[in-house]
Amino acid sequence: MGLILYSDGGGQSGGSGAGACILRTESGEALNLLIFLGGATNNEAEISSGLIGFAALEAGIVESVEELIWVSDSEYTLKSATAYINNWQRNGWQTSQKKPVKNQGLWKSYLVLSRGIKVKPQHVKGHSGHLENELCDQACTWAQASAEEWLDLSGPGVVSDTGLEETWCLLDGRPFIENLRDENVAAGLEELRSQVALAKDFQSADQVDGKKKLSKAQRSMMASMKDLQKIIDKLEKEAHSDEGLNRFLEALVQIQKEFVDGC
Repeated sequence: MGLILYSDGGGQSGGSGAGACILRTESGEALNLLIFLGGATNNEAEISSGLIGFAALEAGIVESVEELIWVSDSEYTLKSATAYINNWQRNGWQTSQKKPVKNQGLWKSYLVLSRGIKVKPQHVKGHSGHLENELCDQACTWAQASAEEWLDLSGPGVVSDTGLEETWCLLDGRPFIENLRDENVAAGLEELRSQVALAKDFQSADQVDGKKKLSKAQRSMMASMKDLQKIIDKLEKEAHSDEGLNRFLEALVQIQKEFVDGC
């Protein structure tokens, strides 16, 4: 059957958006990628969920192919990627109604990342029990609710202790999507490639079991340490004349640094 790209995205106006994809090889091996976009529309999330898969192919994380099957529950995404986009290019990125094509930055990025790959679209109905579609949907739902806090505390990496059925590599797509909204395709692609390149490290067992995999207790402690830093900053402003207090604060800062390095 060859390589299959499963993707799903979720977003809403005024809310957060995320996209997830599973790249499954003919041998059954899988790469699970999840991207948090911050505020994003549903279509931005759906397109981005596929782009991270194509970026992974470009980066060589999964062996490059000349053909793949793209499975999604978004007819808009699949038809745009395999049919409408040809007309958009010929018409100067205008629709048949002579209106500017929406999400141009994302679609122009798709053309770069999918160059040389024949894409076969396969539409599935959402929430119909399709295994990979359900897994992607589950990951997106988690990311929309929790990824921002996770990224702020732990940064991009393997997410764990989330209740998800699969292990996912979480990427920060906020700079990427902002650039593409401004149709700054080169900068957007640079941001996306830098994030996807990290997935090479996240795949190794050492990385999964090491610094990037933080337990709930560790993440809670990290949050507490951030609060401690705020207290330290406040006390420092009031302690310039007290040498003993300054030494105490310096010791607290050192303890904090050692803890963060240890995580």
